[in-house]
Amino acid sequence: VSATHDGYVADFGYLHEREVDLNEAGTRIRGRDVVSASGKNVKHIPESLSAVARFHIHPLIELSQINEETALLRAPDGTCWQFSIPGRTLAITDDIFMANASGPRRSQQIEVAFDLPEVREIRWFLDRKA
Repeated sequence: VSATHDGYVADFGYLHEREVDLNEAGTRIRGRDVVSASGKNVKHIPESLSAVARFHIHPLIELSQINEETALLRAPDGTCWQFSIPGRTLAITDDIFMANASGPRRSQQIEVAFDLPEVREIRWFLDRKA
């Protein structure tokens, strides 16, 4: 799956594209986020810009950091997935889940900070653990 949005073009001059691939066995999800200069309707692209990629986690998922590049996601049934972002540093931060009728609930997210235009691509993986 590949998707692009232009929500950052008007203010910052950047497009965001995300590609997501699932292996045949269903045990590995490979992701790639690319941020690129748009060139259309851009008044000014900042010389340097701090950005954060966020991966919002459902409130029922227990999230723990293994090392600076890796986090473990554990579902209530014990199923575990490992999120890794080689060569980058991730942080686990508080978030709010508002996707259902029960109202807002506390949750967590994985954040990956980067600076544009130095870093324009982030690759990440979700691997199912036995």
